[in-house]
Amino acid sequence: MGLIKGERAPALCDSKGAPPLTHFGKPITLAQYAGQRVVIWFFPRASTQGCTAEGRGFQALLPKFEEKKVAIIGCSNDPVEKNAEFANNEGFTFPLICDTDLAVSIAYHAAPDSSAGKANRVAALIGPDGHIEEYFGQVDAKEFPAQLLEKV
Repeated sequence: MGLIKGERAPALCDSKGAPPLTHFGKPITLAQYAGQRVVIWFFPRASTQGCTAEGRGFQALLPKFEEKKVAIIGCSNDPVEKNAEFANNEGFTFPLICDTDLAVSIAYHAAPDSSAGKANRVAALIGPDGHIEEYFGQVDAKEFPAQLLEKV
């Protein structure tokens, strides 16, 4: 299961309705990206092999995504400190959502419920109108960034 093309993208909020923090320690909302296409890629754990490979792929291709006016946002349930260390060590310049209660992951069908413990490796492409353009279930960490770039 996943999000359906054409449906409104779920808001980025924690279980209390507040915007989640990024690894920069600042709240993030989709309104900050109004009029822009956005990719939110979900990953299970910061600094693990697959997550690192996927993040490096997005960072390496970031200029090409930006040329196509596509913003990249990562999301895991790691706390701010862990995602900040991950981003700093890898040189990631895009935000990583710190979805510590899995509320964003649940809304985006990356986790079934809060007892899951972590998000699955999925992604959503959101159009400039805030609606889902495409949902990608269980992607390959190494191949997905390049495959996605071809689609956008």
